[in-house]
Amino acid sequence: MYGIDAPERNQAYNKESAVFLKQYLNKKATIKAKGIDMAGHWGYYSFHGQDINLLSIKGGYFWHYNAVFE
Repeated sequence: MYGIDAPERNQAYNKESAVFLKQYLNKKATIKAKGIDMAGHWGYYSFHGQDINLLSIKGGYFWHYNAVFE
């Protein structure tokens, strides 16, 4: 997911972020290409019009970073 980072297994909130994201697994999502960030992520995900990238940051499940390659 472009521009965001999830907690690693040994970091706080790892389980909470996994539970959040699992609710969107195996669903038909829309992917909008953006570019390539420092982790190789390249798109924004939406499900039924909801921006999953943004929801994950607002909920505190993931972190945003600006180090991207366009």
